[in-house]
Amino acid sequence: GAVPDANRYQVQYREEGFTTWTRVSTSRTRKTLRNLLPSTNYEVRFRSRCPEGWTEYSPVYGFSTLTGRLTTDVTENVVNYEPIEFNKM
Repeated sequence: GAVPDANRYQVQYREEGFTTWTRVSTSRTRKTLRNLLPSTNYEVRFRSRCPEGWTEYSPVYGFSTLTGRLTTDVTENVVNYEPIEFNKM
């Protein structure tokens, strides 16, 4: 949700178990993270820029990506979920 008087937001995310964060910024309260690996656990945290400066980061939250991808059939305006299978050597 929006933070009163905030004019910018930062999102930091990383693959679970890693130490390096990837940071993205936005002026909106929504941000789409792209190029994440399927079937992977991630950690994410947020902060806001207010007139007084940047807030501290939020607690770390976890999420998992799906095993698959969403595709859109333009002719029928339908979104489909396609499982992705990986073969391990």
